[in-house]
Amino acid sequence: MQTIAGAPSATDDLTEDASRRRLERLLMAAILVVGTVVSVLRVPRPHLDVVWAEDAHIFLLEAIEQGPWAVLLEGYAGYQHLVPRLVVALTSSWLPTEYYAIGVFWICALLTALAAVAVFVLSRDLVDWIPARLGLAAVTLLLPLAAQEVLGNLADIHSYCMWLVPWLVLATPRTRRAGWGWAVVMLLCAMTEVQAVIFLALVPFRLRARDRFIRPVLGALVVGAAAQLWTTVTDPRPSTAAWPGLWSIVKGWLVNTVLPLVQPDPAVSERLLLDSGVLVPLLVALLLAVATGYALWRGTPAQRLLTVTLALASAAVYAGGAVADGSWVFWYGSHANVDHWEGLLNSRYGVSSGMFAAAVVPVSVAVLVRRGRERGAQAARRAYVAGGAVLAVLVVVFALASTQTVSSRRDGQWSPAVRDAVESCADLPPDTEAALPVSPGRVLFLTCEQVLEHA
Repeated sequence: MQTIAGAPSATDDLTEDASRRRLERLLMAAILVVGTVVSVLRVPRPHLDVVWAEDAHIFLLEAIEQGPWAVLLEGYAGYQHLVPRLVVALTSSWLPTEYYAIGVFWICALLTALAAVAVFVLSRDLVDWIPARLGLAAVTLLLPLAAQEVLGNLADIHSYCMWLVPWLVLATPRTRRAGWGWAVVMLLCAMTEVQAVIFLALVPFRLRARDRFIRPVLGALVVGAAAQLWTTVTDPRPSTAAWPGLWSIVKGWLVNTVLPLVQPDPAVSERLLLDSGVLVPLLVALLLAVATGYALWRGTPAQRLLTVTLALASAAVYAGGAVADGSWVFWYGSHANVDHWEGLLNSRYGVSSGMFAAAVVPVSVAVLVRRGRERGAQAARRAYVAGGAVLAVLVVVFALASTQTVSSRRDGQWSPAVRDAVESCADLPPDTEAALPVSPGRVLFLTCEQVLEHA
């Protein structure tokens, strides 16, 4: 078969597709390996051996007392926590209690890297420039605020589930097998993060005949959301919800979502807020608004839907957490802030909210590159340079800001405490209680029988 000189043949297209697939597989492997290591390195080494909050008092203790598989679908605080329960169930048979803290951190680091790989893959039809997709993976792995509390523990792994859900809904699986595989991931996420129910609003946009492989994913979201709502109704958490006012929500979003994108050190943030109010986060929010506006102006219909989803999700996730918490620290509009900053800084609600907010930058870059390609080779080259520069700035800002993160894991080393408990319990009655340190500022009591049984 002959082809016109200079025109690409079907063989050339197949070769290019094969090369792209090989490149993507290599990048996926690199994201997984580098992402896991980076996640571990982002926290001071002694803090890897610290158990965080519910990882001890809920997931570990209930697994020990009732059996890890018996509590797999046990609700806590009004919703399901399938991924943490599953991790503890799978590791309890081979991971001694002494290594629980370090083991959980490494597993969560791996899950975080897997979330970055998933976003890289799921975004391919919406963000078709590979560097922009790498930018989305970088947002997953380098968000500065994550290293303060969320990174490396099961109690907060739901933040990454929240981040994944809209990408799962808006992706386009190529095969039936891929659709069912992503459906499993969706079920795990929806059964771990109760706020995933808000993405049910996207389901009507995907009910098209040509998107038939996405249907298992949508079904998994519906099933997971139904299970979460059932748990909320049948085993509700005591409500402390309160509406702090619109200005408190907006100001809280600026303080807890936007400002930590560039400055996650609470002490430095406090000085900035006392000296200039919310000027710094407002300037950062303005840049994000420009990126959002460009994507809405020049993007395809699917990219516009994605951009609207990211923007609304960022606001909704933060507002939902703050309103449900109801604490006075979220009433930013009522604080005087005369001598010191009176509200909460760096709330964990800003993590998934921050990922949604930052993601509009790679999305807008992908729109810029697509527009450049449509206008010819020279415009494409300019778009590559400009888009690459924007992505480089994003990664550098996140990397530098991450060096300013202050880890909250400061309360006691887990493994030495367990070793001491095992040694002491050898000569004590089985019902004697051993105290094990838990961050932040808590203690887990296990009987000597439990300590020795799981040593």
